[in-house]
Amino acid sequence: MIMNNEAMPPLLSNSPVRRHVHGTAELIAGFARSHWGFAVVLGLVVSWAVGWVLLDFSKMWHTLFDVLATITMLLLIFGLEVSQNRANRATQLKLDELLRVSTSARTELVKMEERSEEELDALQAEFQDVQQQHATVAAEGGRSDQATEARSG
Repeated sequence: MIMNNEAMPPLLSNSPVRRHVHGTAELIAGFARSHWGFAVVLGLVVSWAVGWVLLDFSKMWHTLFDVLATITMLLLIFGLEVSQNRANRATQLKLDELLRVSTSARTELVKMEERSEEELDALQAEFQDVQQQHATVAAEGGRSDQATEARSG
């Protein structure tokens, strides 16, 4: 679910802490998505494996790596989640704006992400029917008024 500023406690809604967390999350997510991130992780894993063998399969070396891997994994998961939620929110706002300004769009589609699963399933079935009608019309080589009427509601 996409969180908005109204869902945030007033203390955190526009605080320097929130801006710092978002900035850090974006930095982590950006690094994780880059080829440099993959190269660094690959280098660390190879270094760990070599060190583990050189230290005669030390239990302490193995435990240290497990702890560091767990911490890194948690940072990546939360960093990517924050980044993805922000990107999803921006996309939803853009789509809502397109629906708002389009004269033929159904404005009830704005804020669909807040609807129930049943409502979303019904809308998906409706769009699948429209898609099948358009595919049939395209296969026949023309455009029927029925497909246009089904789309406009």
